[in-house]
Amino acid sequence: MATGSGKTITAMICATLLQQRLGRLLVVVSAPYRPLISQWCAEILPFGVRPIDLTQAGGPSNRDRLIKEAGRRLRLGMSDAEVLVVSNATLCTEQFISSVEAAKVPSLLIADECHNLGAEEFVSRPPDYFEYRLGLSATPIRQYDEHGTAELVRFFGEICFQFTLEDAIGTCLTPYDYHVHIVHLSAEEMDEWRELSDEIASQAWKFAEGRSDPHLENLLRKRRLVLETAEEKVRQLGELLDGEDLPKMRYALVYATDKDPQQLDEVNQILIQRRVLFHQITADETAKHQLASRILAQFQSGDLQFLTAKRVLDEGVNIPQIKTAYVLASTTVRRQWVQRRGRLLRTCREIGKTHATIHDFVTLPPDFDRQDLALDDDARKIVNSELERLWEFARLSRNGAEPDGAYQTVQALQASLLR
Repeated sequence: MATGSGKTITAMICATLLQQRLGRLLVVVSAPYRPLISQWCAEILPFGVRPIDLTQAGGPSNRDRLIKEAGRRLRLGMSDAEVLVVSNATLCTEQFISSVEAAKVPSLLIADECHNLGAEEFVSRPPDYFEYRLGLSATPIRQYDEHGTAELVRFFGEICFQFTLEDAIGTCLTPYDYHVHIVHLSAEEMDEWRELSDEIASQAWKFAEGRSDPHLENLLRKRRLVLETAEEKVRQLGELLDGEDLPKMRYALVYATDKDPQQLDEVNQILIQRRVLFHQITADETAKHQLASRILAQFQSGDLQFLTAKRVLDEGVNIPQIKTAYVLASTTVRRQWVQRRGRLLRTCREIGKTHATIHDFVTLPPDFDRQDLALDDDARKIVNSELERLWEFARLSRNGAEPDGAYQTVQALQASLLR
């Protein structure tokens, strides 16, 4: 189901119907991040059950005690349903597995953002003791990882219900406008891209043989970093903000790359220079629960105008007030695009949100606009790497077909590949 379309409520309704059929039920909700766990606990309460947040238990022994107490209440008929909320890291530990098995009651696993469970730790030791399993994700297919995807299907079964962004926009998600801002690499950045591409090409046979090579993966990361951190992006962001009525702006978000902290620092300086009230929200802030909660509360109330972020807001965090996003850096992972867009399109009646606005900074080679210049293979790779995302965002936007809209940019990129 698309991000923001109600996966949590849908899952809890499923759990309620299953409990009514069985008479008693132990529900375990697993999630990858602490903010998601807190949100689950809040959204479970309206279903008449007080969730037990095992991340707050204070260690394995207390966790074991709380699980045993929940199982005892179910076996003695003191409770019809108990809900435990855990992190993915806890879900597959031997201690947790043995504690839940010892409860000896019907059990349901609800795995939020279940695509994260395709990683090696889960695949090597899945919690097969759960009789009933429900995986939730906007992007259940693990890109570039057929084995991890196959293991998720083996554990949870095939996809049983879909509610896509196309279904959700205009129904439970807001429409959006999509604006493309072309950023050209400098000559030096293009030279760096070519050098990295040559080195990658010389070692690509390792991927062809299915070998994992950290050095080659690092080269790919560094090459992508050239696009994500192009110097012109921050300058264009500043010019774009200068055209806004900044004192009146609220509920705006800037996404920077997570591969190099310098870009986020430069974005923060841009906002400081323009006297914009903002706070960054990165892994450092979310690691401190009270600090992260205070930052998000100030943003949601309008006391903070902007948030600047890396990838920590890609999944799970529910901030429906976000109206405008400036996307300086995107990876080639489709899951990130889907998660980010769904995050921005959540409805919010409290602030009168009618639509969202996305500003996407698309990186192209130098001299791309010259009609007499044929693209070489390296330049074509750059265009192709940006084109797929651009079209994915443009096709569902409400302004894509307007004069100078994103469709026109897509056509120009496609035409460039034929030169």
